[in-house]
Amino acid sequence: MLLAPVLLAPRLRGTATWAEAAELPLSLLEPGMQNRRIVDRVFEEAGARPQVISETNALTTSVVMACEGACATVLPRVLLNALGPLRQTVTLPLVKPVLRKTISLVTASRMPGLPTVEALRRTIGRTRDKKNKSHHIKQ
Repeated sequence: MLLAPVLLAPRLRGTATWAEAAELPLSLLEPGMQNRRIVDRVFEEAGARPQVISETNALTTSVVMACEGACATVLPRVLLNALGPLRQTVTLPLVKPVLRKTISLVTASRMPGLPTVEALRRTIGRTRDKKNKSHHIKQ
């Protein structure tokens, strides 16, 4: 998802392309981080060169910068959903291409299970039931 200050956003509703996002001043994770490598590959696939003005090791820094109007950023939808509405910003799904990543949860088999791991398993189960998507949980 593109998170952009209202004044920088390519539009207030709908979607944005990766090429449009690349034209904005961006705050992204540091190049050595996996999320950044994924984002860089998508920009490359879209034939776009992002204007990165800030690199950080914390997504919260990029969120604050967007809220303050300094730049835009690219964030996972799940994070934006967890944060809720952010003042003076616009969130637009990024398209052309649409990026989807599968993740896995691998934990040690314990009886009883760790409370945090069990809570995460229940949450994944509810999400899977709601979306009817396959999630694989292996021990």
